[in-house]
Amino acid sequence: MNIAAFPPSLLLMVTAVLVAVSPNSRTRSIGLAGVAITAVAVGLLPNGLLLEVGFMKYAVALVLNDASRSAAAWAVLAGAALAVFLSPFLGENDRRSAVAGLLSAAFGLGVVFSGDLIAIFLQWELLALSITALIFMSGTEQARAAGIRFLLLQLSGGFLFKYGMHGYEASFGSYLLSAATQPVVEIPGGWALIAGACIKLGAWPVAMVLPDAARGIARSGSLWLGIALPVSALMVLNILLTPLPTEFIALGLVMAAYAIVYGIAARTAMVRMARIGVGLTGLALALGASGSETMGWAITWLLPAVYALGFFLAAGAVASQTDRERRTAEVLVDTDWLWRTGLFRVASALAQVSFGLRDLIAQTGFGLVTAVQRLARQYTGVGGLLSRTWGIGYTAIWVIGLLALYAMIYLTL
Repeated sequence: MNIAAFPPSLLLMVTAVLVAVSPNSRTRSIGLAGVAITAVAVGLLPNGLLLEVGFMKYAVALVLNDASRSAAAWAVLAGAALAVFLSPFLGENDRRSAVAGLLSAAFGLGVVFSGDLIAIFLQWELLALSITALIFMSGTEQARAAGIRFLLLQLSGGFLFKYGMHGYEASFGSYLLSAATQPVVEIPGGWALIAGACIKLGAWPVAMVLPDAARGIARSGSLWLGIALPVSALMVLNILLTPLPTEFIALGLVMAAYAIVYGIAARTAMVRMARIGVGLTGLALALGASGSETMGWAITWLLPAVYALGFFLAAGAVASQTDRERRTAEVLVDTDWLWRTGLFRVASALAQVSFGLRDLIAQTGFGLVTAVQRLARQYTGVGGLLSRTWGIGYTAIWVIGLLALYAMIYLTL
Protein backbone atom coordinates (compact mmCIF):
# COMPACT_ATOMS: atom_id res chain seq x y z
CA MET A 1 0.00 0.00 0.00
CA ASN A 2 1.31 3.46 -0.90
CA ILE A 3 2.12 5.47 2.23
CA ALA A 4 0.18 8.40 0.76
CA ALA A 5 -2.96 6.23 0.78
CA PHE A 6 -2.63 5.28 4.46
CA PRO A 7 -6.00 5.95 6.15
CA PRO A 8 -5.63 9.05 8.37
CA SER A 9 -8.21 7.62 10.75
CA LEU A 10 -5.77 4.85 11.71
CA LEU A 11 -3.26 7.46 12.88
CA LEU A 12 -5.80 8.90 15.30
CA MET A 13 -6.65 5.39 16.51
CA VAL A 14 -2.97 4.77 17.24
CA THR A 15 -2.87 8.11 19.07
CA ALA A 16 -5.84 7.03 21.21
CA VAL A 17 -4.03 3.78 22.11
CA LEU A 18 -0.87 5.69 23.06
CA VAL A 19 -2.87 8.07 25.24
CA ALA A 20 -4.57 5.10 26.91
CA VAL A 21 -1.28 3.49 27.96
CA SER A 22 0.51 6.72 28.93
CA PRO A 23 0.32 8.76 32.17
CA ASN A 24 -2.30 11.49 32.46
CA SER A 25 0.43 14.12 32.41
CA ARG A 26 1.28 13.20 28.80
CA THR A 27 -2.28 13.13 27.45
CA ARG A 28 -2.12 16.64 25.98
CA SER A 29 1.32 16.29 24.34
CA ILE A 30 0.62 12.87 22.83
CA GLY A 31 -2.85 13.91 21.68
CA LEU A 32 -1.66 17.12 20.01
CA ALA A 33 1.25 15.32 18.35
CA GLY A 34 -1.07 12.64 16.98
CA VAL A 35 -3.54 15.20 15.65
CA ALA A 36 -0.70 17.17 13.99
CA ILE A 37 0.72 14.05 12.31
CA THR A 38 -2.76 13.11 11.09
CA ALA A 39 -3.24 16.63 9.66
CA VAL A 40 0.04 16.28 7.73
CA ALA A 41 -1.11 12.88 6.44
CA VAL A 42 -4.37 14.44 5.22
CA GLY A 43 -2.38 17.14 3.41
CA LEU A 44 -0.31 14.47 1.63
CA LEU A 45 -3.35 12.61 0.30
CA PRO A 46 -3.77 12.97 -3.47
CA ASN A 47 -7.25 13.18 -4.95
CA GLY A 48 -9.08 10.11 -6.13
CA LEU A 49 -9.70 6.56 -4.89
CA LEU A 50 -6.63 5.66 -2.84
CA LEU A 51 -7.49 2.51 -0.89
CA GLU A 52 -9.96 -0.25 -1.72
CA VAL A 53 -10.26 -3.58 0.08
CA GLY A 54 -12.39 -6.66 -0.43
CA PHE A 55 -15.23 -7.39 1.98
CA MET A 56 -17.17 -10.59 1.20
CA LYS A 57 -18.11 -10.12 -2.46
CA TYR A 58 -17.93 -6.32 -2.38
CA ALA A 59 -15.19 -3.77 -2.90
CA VAL A 60 -15.01 -1.34 0.03
CA ALA A 61 -13.51 2.10 -0.71
CA LEU A 62 -11.84 3.10 2.57
CA VAL A 63 -10.01 6.19 1.32
CA LEU A 64 -11.53 8.44 -1.34
CA ASN A 65 -10.26 12.01 -1.35
CA ASP A 66 -11.14 15.33 -2.92
CA ALA A 67 -10.93 18.98 -1.86
CA SER A 68 -14.15 19.02 0.17
CA ARG A 69 -13.26 15.81 2.03
CA SER A 70 -9.81 17.13 2.94
CA ALA A 71 -11.34 20.39 4.20
CA ALA A 72 -13.85 18.48 6.33
CA ALA A 73 -11.05 16.30 7.72
CA TRP A 74 -8.99 19.36 8.69
CA ALA A 75 -12.09 20.81 10.38
CA VAL A 76 -12.51 17.65 12.48
CA LEU A 77 -8.80 17.69 13.35
CA ALA A 78 -8.96 21.36 14.35
CA GLY A 79 -11.80 20.56 16.73
CA ALA A 80 -9.88 17.57 18.10
CA ALA A 81 -6.77 19.70 18.70
CA LEU A 82 -8.85 22.28 20.59
CA ALA A 83 -10.47 19.57 22.71
CA VAL A 84 -7.11 18.03 23.63
CA PHE A 85 -5.56 21.41 24.38
CA LEU A 86 -8.44 22.90 26.38
CA SER A 87 -9.49 19.90 28.43
CA PRO A 88 -6.83 20.29 31.20
CA PHE A 89 -7.98 23.89 31.79
CA LEU A 90 -11.30 22.50 33.06
CA GLY A 91 -9.51 20.77 35.91
CA GLU A 92 -10.47 17.37 34.48
CA ASN A 93 -7.40 15.95 32.72
CA ASP A 94 -9.40 12.79 32.10
CA ARG A 95 -7.45 10.33 29.98
CA ARG A 96 -10.54 8.21 29.36
CA SER A 97 -12.39 11.13 27.78
CA ALA A 98 -9.40 11.87 25.57
CA VAL A 99 -9.23 8.25 24.40
CA ALA A 100 -12.96 8.05 23.59
CA GLY A 101 -12.86 11.51 22.00
CA LEU A 102 -9.90 10.68 19.78
CA LEU A 103 -11.62 7.47 18.69
CA SER A 104 -14.80 9.41 17.83
CA ALA A 105 -12.72 11.84 15.75
CA ALA A 106 -10.98 8.89 14.07
CA PHE A 107 -14.27 7.26 13.08
CA GLY A 108 -15.55 10.65 11.92
CA LEU A 109 -12.51 10.94 9.62
CA GLY A 110 -13.24 7.43 8.40
CA VAL A 111 -16.76 8.46 7.38
CA VAL A 112 -15.47 11.61 5.68
CA PHE A 113 -13.02 9.65 3.50
CA SER A 114 -15.33 6.67 2.84
CA GLY A 115 -16.18 5.95 -0.77
CA ASP A 116 -18.97 3.43 -0.21
CA LEU A 117 -21.94 2.81 2.05
CA ILE A 118 -20.45 -0.17 3.91
CA ALA A 119 -17.53 1.87 5.24
CA ILE A 120 -19.83 4.79 6.11
CA PHE A 121 -22.27 2.54 7.96
CA LEU A 122 -19.68 0.64 10.03
CA GLN A 123 -17.70 3.71 11.04
CA TRP A 124 -20.82 5.71 11.85
CA GLU A 125 -21.89 3.02 14.30
CA LEU A 126 -18.45 2.98 15.91
CA LEU A 127 -18.61 6.78 16.13
CA ALA A 128 -21.95 6.55 17.93
CA LEU A 129 -20.55 4.03 20.41
CA SER A 130 -17.55 6.26 21.10
CA ILE A 131 -19.78 9.24 21.90
CA THR A 132 -22.03 7.02 24.02
CA ALA A 133 -18.96 6.02 26.05
CA LEU A 134 -18.13 9.72 26.51
CA ILE A 135 -21.59 10.38 27.91
CA PHE A 136 -21.48 7.41 30.27
CA MET A 137 -18.09 8.37 31.68
CA SER A 138 -19.42 11.04 34.03
CA GLY A 139 -20.91 8.16 36.04
CA THR A 140 -24.13 9.92 37.08
CA GLU A 141 -27.69 8.66 36.78
CA GLN A 142 -28.43 11.57 34.44
CA ALA A 143 -25.54 10.50 32.21
CA ARG A 144 -26.78 6.92 32.20
CA ALA A 145 -30.24 8.01 31.05
CA ALA A 146 -28.89 10.45 28.44
CA GLY A 147 -26.44 7.86 27.12
CA ILE A 148 -29.10 5.21 26.67
CA ARG A 149 -31.38 7.67 24.85
CA PHE A 150 -28.50 8.74 22.59
CA LEU A 151 -27.60 5.13 21.82
CA LEU A 152 -31.21 4.19 21.06
CA LEU A 153 -31.58 7.05 18.59
CA GLN A 154 -28.22 6.39 16.89
CA LEU A 155 -28.97 2.68 16.49
CA SER A 156 -32.37 3.59 15.04
CA GLY A 157 -30.63 5.76 12.45
CA GLY A 158 -28.30 2.86 11.72
CA PHE A 159 -31.24 0.50 11.14
CA LEU A 160 -32.77 2.88 8.62
CA PHE A 161 -29.46 3.49 6.87
CA LYS A 162 -28.77 -0.23 6.52
CA TYR A 163 -32.27 -0.83 5.17
CA GLY A 164 -31.63 1.81 2.52
CA MET A 165 -28.29 0.20 1.66
CA HIS A 166 -30.10 -2.90 0.38
CA GLY A 167 -32.16 -0.80 -2.02
CA TYR A 168 -29.00 0.99 -3.18
CA GLU A 169 -27.20 -2.29 -3.88
CA ALA A 170 -30.25 -3.76 -5.64
CA SER A 171 -30.51 -0.68 -7.88
CA PHE A 172 -26.82 -0.16 -8.73
CA GLY A 173 -25.24 -3.57 -8.08
CA SER A 174 -22.70 -2.11 -5.67
CA TYR A 175 -22.37 -0.12 -2.46
CA LEU A 176 -19.80 2.23 -4.01
CA LEU A 177 -20.91 5.86 -4.07
CA SER A 178 -19.59 6.16 -7.61
CA ALA A 179 -22.00 3.44 -8.78
CA ALA A 180 -25.09 5.67 -8.51
CA THR A 181 -26.60 6.41 -11.92
CA GLN A 182 -29.76 8.16 -10.73
CA PRO A 183 -30.79 10.25 -7.71
CA VAL A 184 -30.82 8.27 -4.48
CA VAL A 185 -34.29 9.55 -3.56
CA GLU A 186 -35.71 7.78 -6.63
CA ILE A 187 -34.53 4.26 -5.76
CA PRO A 188 -36.35 1.77 -3.48
CA GLY A 189 -35.26 2.42 0.07
CA GLY A 190 -33.56 5.67 -0.83
CA TRP A 191 -35.73 7.49 1.69
CA ALA A 192 -34.29 5.26 4.44
CA LEU A 193 -30.73 6.25 3.55
CA ILE A 194 -31.64 9.93 3.83
CA ALA A 195 -33.68 9.43 7.00
CA GLY A 196 -30.84 7.52 8.64
CA ALA A 197 -28.36 10.25 7.76
CA CYS A 198 -30.73 12.93 9.09
CA ILE A 199 -31.04 11.09 12.40
CA LYS A 200 -27.26 10.91 12.65
CA LEU A 201 -27.14 14.64 11.91
CA GLY A 202 -29.72 15.39 14.59
CA ALA A 203 -32.07 17.10 12.15
CA TRP A 204 -35.54 18.11 13.28
CA PRO A 205 -37.66 16.44 14.73
CA VAL A 206 -34.77 14.71 16.55
CA ALA A 207 -32.82 17.95 17.00
CA MET A 208 -32.65 17.29 20.74
CA VAL A 209 -30.10 14.47 20.40
CA LEU A 210 -26.95 16.50 21.19
CA PRO A 211 -28.62 18.93 23.65
CA ASP A 212 -29.97 15.93 25.53
CA ALA A 213 -26.52 14.31 25.62
CA ALA A 214 -25.06 17.56 26.97
CA ARG A 215 -27.22 17.26 30.11
CA GLY A 216 -25.25 14.44 31.63
CA ILE A 217 -21.85 14.45 29.97
CA ALA A 218 -18.72 15.36 31.94
CA ARG A 219 -17.15 18.75 31.23
CA SER A 220 -14.00 17.31 29.63
CA GLY A 221 -16.05 14.88 27.55
CA SER A 222 -18.37 17.63 26.30
CA LEU A 223 -15.57 19.18 24.24
CA TRP A 224 -15.72 16.15 21.91
CA LEU A 225 -19.51 15.95 21.64
CA GLY A 226 -20.02 17.90 18.40
CA ILE A 227 -16.66 17.46 16.66
CA ALA A 228 -17.24 14.52 14.31
CA LEU A 229 -20.94 13.64 14.09
CA PRO A 230 -22.43 16.83 12.52
CA VAL A 231 -19.63 17.26 9.96
CA SER A 232 -19.68 13.61 8.87
CA ALA A 233 -23.49 13.62 8.56
CA LEU A 234 -23.50 16.82 6.49
CA MET A 235 -20.80 15.32 4.25
CA VAL A 236 -22.83 12.15 3.66
CA LEU A 237 -26.03 14.10 2.92
CA ASN A 238 -24.21 16.30 0.43
CA ILE A 239 -22.70 13.24 -1.26
CA LEU A 240 -25.96 11.30 -1.46
CA LEU A 241 -28.01 14.34 -2.53
CA THR A 242 -25.99 16.46 -4.94
CA PRO A 243 -27.30 19.11 -5.05
CA LEU A 244 -29.32 19.17 -1.83
CA PRO A 245 -33.09 19.36 -2.54
CA THR A 246 -34.76 22.67 -1.77
CA GLU A 247 -36.90 20.92 0.86
CA PHE A 248 -33.83 20.94 3.08
CA ILE A 249 -34.07 24.74 3.28
CA ALA A 250 -37.17 24.41 5.44
CA LEU A 251 -35.59 21.64 7.50
CA GLY A 252 -32.51 23.73 8.17
CA LEU A 253 -34.52 26.82 9.07
CA VAL A 254 -36.64 24.82 11.53
CA MET A 255 -33.42 23.65 13.22
CA ALA A 256 -32.20 27.25 13.39
CA ALA A 257 -35.54 28.37 14.88
CA TYR A 258 -35.34 25.55 17.43
CA ALA A 259 -31.92 26.82 18.49
CA ILE A 260 -33.06 30.43 18.86
CA VAL A 261 -36.32 29.81 20.71
CA TYR A 262 -35.23 27.01 22.99
CA GLY A 263 -31.64 28.07 23.36
CA ILE A 264 -32.99 31.01 25.37
CA ALA A 265 -35.07 28.60 27.44
CA ALA A 266 -32.14 26.25 28.17
CA ARG A 267 -31.63 25.57 31.85
CA THR A 268 -27.85 25.19 31.67
CA ALA A 269 -25.07 26.72 29.61
CA MET A 270 -24.15 23.27 28.27
CA VAL A 271 -27.60 22.63 26.81
CA ARG A 272 -27.73 26.19 25.44
CA MET A 273 -24.43 25.65 23.63
CA ALA A 274 -25.62 22.36 22.17
CA ARG A 275 -28.75 24.05 20.83
CA ILE A 276 -26.64 26.81 19.28
CA GLY A 277 -24.68 24.07 17.50
CA VAL A 278 -27.95 22.59 16.23
CA GLY A 279 -28.88 26.01 14.84
CA LEU A 280 -25.55 26.40 13.04
CA THR A 281 -25.92 22.90 11.59
CA GLY A 282 -29.39 23.78 10.33
CA LEU A 283 -28.05 27.02 8.85
CA ALA A 284 -25.34 25.10 6.96
CA LEU A 285 -28.00 22.69 5.67
CA ALA A 286 -30.31 25.52 4.55
CA LEU A 287 -27.52 27.44 2.80
CA GLY A 288 -26.33 24.32 1.00
CA ALA A 289 -29.85 23.59 -0.25
CA SER A 290 -30.47 27.20 -1.32
CA GLY A 291 -27.52 27.26 -3.70
CA SER A 292 -25.06 29.02 -1.38
CA GLU A 293 -22.79 25.99 -1.17
CA THR A 294 -19.71 28.03 -0.31
CA MET A 295 -21.34 29.59 2.76
CA GLY A 296 -22.85 26.25 3.74
CA TRP A 297 -19.49 24.49 3.58
CA ALA A 298 -17.81 27.34 5.48
CA ILE A 299 -20.21 26.90 8.41
CA THR A 300 -19.83 23.11 8.20
CA TRP A 301 -16.05 23.36 8.47
CA LEU A 302 -16.34 25.74 11.44
CA LEU A 303 -18.70 23.47 13.40
CA PRO A 304 -16.07 21.32 15.20
CA ALA A 305 -14.11 24.34 16.44
CA VAL A 306 -17.31 26.15 17.44
CA TYR A 307 -18.53 23.12 19.39
CA ALA A 308 -15.18 22.61 21.16
CA LEU A 309 -14.74 26.28 22.09
CA GLY A 310 -18.41 26.71 22.95
CA PHE A 311 -18.54 23.73 25.26
CA PHE A 312 -15.29 24.86 26.88
CA LEU A 313 -16.86 28.23 27.72
CA ALA A 314 -20.12 26.57 28.72
CA ALA A 315 -18.29 24.13 31.01
CA GLY A 316 -16.60 27.09 32.68
CA ALA A 317 -20.01 28.66 33.20
CA VAL A 318 -21.30 25.43 34.73
CA ALA A 319 -18.34 25.35 37.12
CA SER A 320 -19.21 28.84 38.40
CA GLN A 321 -22.99 28.55 38.07
CA THR A 322 -25.17 30.50 40.51
CA ASP A 323 -28.85 30.34 41.29
CA ARG A 324 -29.32 33.47 39.19
CA GLU A 325 -28.80 31.38 36.01
CA ARG A 326 -32.01 29.53 36.71
CA ARG A 327 -34.10 32.74 36.56
CA THR A 328 -36.99 32.28 34.06
CA ALA A 329 -35.69 29.07 32.50
CA GLU A 330 -37.58 27.04 35.06
CA VAL A 331 -40.91 28.25 33.70
CA LEU A 332 -40.11 28.42 29.99
CA VAL A 333 -41.12 25.67 27.58
CA ASP A 334 -38.70 22.74 27.34
CA THR A 335 -39.09 20.94 24.00
CA ASP A 336 -37.03 17.94 25.04
CA TRP A 337 -39.33 16.74 27.83
CA LEU A 338 -41.07 14.16 25.62
CA TRP A 339 -37.75 12.76 24.45
CA ARG A 340 -36.38 12.56 28.00
CA THR A 341 -39.47 11.13 29.62
CA GLY A 342 -41.53 9.27 27.03
CA LEU A 343 -39.04 6.90 25.43
CA PHE A 344 -37.01 6.33 28.56
CA ARG A 345 -40.10 5.70 30.70
CA VAL A 346 -41.16 2.95 28.31
CA ALA A 347 -37.71 1.40 28.58
CA SER A 348 -37.74 1.78 32.36
CA ALA A 349 -41.16 0.14 32.57
CA LEU A 350 -39.89 -2.84 30.57
CA ALA A 351 -36.90 -3.05 32.89
CA GLN A 352 -39.16 -3.03 35.96
CA VAL A 353 -41.26 -5.83 34.45
CA SER A 354 -38.15 -7.89 33.82
CA PHE A 355 -36.89 -7.29 37.37
CA GLY A 356 -40.32 -8.24 38.74
CA LEU A 357 -40.22 -11.51 36.80
CA ARG A 358 -36.74 -12.12 38.15
CA ASP A 359 -37.97 -11.67 41.74
CA LEU A 360 -40.98 -13.92 41.07
CA ILE A 361 -38.73 -16.67 39.74
CA ALA A 362 -36.43 -16.24 42.74
CA GLN A 363 -39.35 -16.94 45.09
CA THR A 364 -39.87 -20.39 43.52
CA GLY A 365 -36.75 -21.56 45.29
CA PHE A 366 -35.45 -23.76 42.47
CA GLY A 367 -31.81 -24.59 43.05
CA LEU A 368 -30.87 -23.99 39.42
CA VAL A 369 -32.56 -20.59 39.37
CA THR A 370 -30.86 -19.64 42.61
CA ALA A 371 -27.49 -20.66 41.20
CA VAL A 372 -28.05 -18.61 38.04
CA GLN A 373 -29.07 -15.61 40.13
CA ARG A 374 -25.98 -15.87 42.25
CA LEU A 375 -23.83 -16.10 39.14
CA ALA A 376 -25.56 -13.07 37.61
CA ARG A 377 -25.17 -11.14 40.85
CA GLN A 378 -21.50 -12.01 40.93
CA TYR A 379 -20.96 -10.30 37.58
CA THR A 380 -23.64 -7.59 37.54
CA GLY A 381 -24.19 -6.68 41.19
CA VAL A 382 -22.83 -3.64 42.99
CA GLY A 383 -19.46 -5.31 43.54
CA GLY A 384 -19.60 -7.47 40.43
CA LEU A 385 -17.18 -7.61 37.54
CA LEU A 386 -19.24 -5.41 35.21
CA SER A 387 -19.78 -2.79 37.91
CA ARG A 388 -16.08 -2.60 38.69
CA THR A 389 -15.00 -2.36 35.04
CA TRP A 390 -17.88 -0.29 33.63
CA GLY A 391 -18.44 2.00 36.56
CA ILE A 392 -22.21 2.47 36.21
CA GLY A 393 -23.61 -0.90 37.25
CA TYR A 394 -26.70 -1.91 35.29
CA THR A 395 -25.84 0.43 32.42
CA ALA A 396 -23.61 -2.36 31.15
CA ILE A 397 -26.62 -4.68 30.96
CA TRP A 398 -28.59 -2.04 29.04
CA VAL A 399 -25.82 -1.55 26.50
CA ILE A 400 -25.20 -5.28 26.05
CA GLY A 401 -28.93 -5.82 25.54
CA LEU A 402 -29.22 -2.99 23.02
CA LEU A 403 -26.22 -4.24 21.04
CA ALA A 404 -27.60 -7.79 21.06
CA LEU A 405 -30.94 -6.52 19.71
CA TYR A 406 -29.07 -4.46 17.14
CA ALA A 407 -27.12 -7.52 16.00
CA MET A 408 -30.33 -9.55 15.63
CA ILE A 409 -32.03 -6.88 13.50
CA TYR A 410 -28.81 -6.32 11.52
CA LEU A 411 -28.68 -10.00 10.55
CA THR A 412 -32.35 -10.12 9.56
CA LEU A 413 -32.44 -6.95 7.42
